[in-house]
Amino acid sequence: MVDVDSTDRSRVVCTPEELMVMKRADDEIVEKIRRRREAHAESLNYDAKLITEDLQRQERESGAVVVRRPPRKPRVLPNRPSA
Repeated sequence: MVDVDSTDRSRVVCTPEELMVMKRADDEIVEKIRRRREAHAESLNYDAKLITEDLQRQERESGAVVVRRPPRKPRVLPNRPSA
């Protein structure tokens, strides 16, 4: 058992109360994104092809620089003995 009073307080990033405030802010952002995504999908009848085309069109028209990288080569994992 660790005595709470003897723990290193310098490792505490924030209090539980501060964490809850940050979590609520994150939740609001996530919910806003989900509502926007749902409205966009609904406006295109949930057609995946139309959604993809529209997002690609928006990307092109935005003028933002989009980084494109070549696909990664698959990693070969070492053989593990079976259990």
